[in-house]
Amino acid sequence: MEIIKINEHLCQFEFINGTSEFPINITAVIDDAKIFLIDTGYQRFAEQVKQYFLGMGVSEFVVYISHHHEDHFDGCKSFIESPKYASRLFKDDFQNHLQDDEFLKNFEADEYLLDGNCCKTDRFEIQYIYTPGHNKCGFSFLINDKYLYAGDLIFYNKDGRPSIPYLDANSTVDEYLESLIKIKKLNPDCLILGHGRYLNARPEINRQIDNRLFYLNQIKNGKELPLEDCLMGSKSDYCGLNFHEGNLKSAARSK
Repeated sequence: MEIIKINEHLCQFEFINGTSEFPINITAVIDDAKIFLIDTGYQRFAEQVKQYFLGMGVSEFVVYISHHHEDHFDGCKSFIESPKYASRLFKDDFQNHLQDDEFLKNFEADEYLLDGNCCKTDRFEIQYIYTPGHNKCGFSFLINDKYLYAGDLIFYNKDGRPSIPYLDANSTVDEYLESLIKIKKLNPDCLILGHGRYLNARPEINRQIDNRLFYLNQIKNGKELPLEDCLMGSKSDYCGLNFHEGNLKSAARSK
């Protein structure tokens, strides 16, 4: 576990997940005696984060889940008694392969995330922003109008290379494009990711958003274009290249 400090009250816990090329992040908003966790990774990672804060004398947690992929909510098993927030589309967007896990299969949010709503404390305002595209139930979280947790709309591998977008089976290209445009208009100072290190320079944030907009527009408008024609730059600049074939299928279903 590596702790990455974003500011005095905002940090990420980064975990390397076996042989996977993508690190897994758990983001913590530290509000005095209460911790707001955005995504929980796998349970073995969530338990380490929980024990870290218990060791600091903090025992109250609130959990926000950006989307239904198990590497973002399996760790809720360590926070049974804590309030958990997720999209009302969470169950509708469920993955069949999770059926063998009773907890994941039966997971229910305690509260629904509603687009535009927010949580306010003396120190923080956390706004909930509906951002489908990576999948149907996706939410992002804007913290104090400056720090945007964007889930898996944008993510990197452990070597620091950006991935091409990944569209889940229920996603559409148009939704993904709209969500990227939405987060770009928010103009955050810092973009926090579900996988990979955060970005804290607006030109780089905008460049990464624009690269993905270009890719998605190419697969939306083209007929099974080769990957090289869909990228700004070289294939060697990116990871997740194996997502391309599935993305083309999602694009075809969207038409």
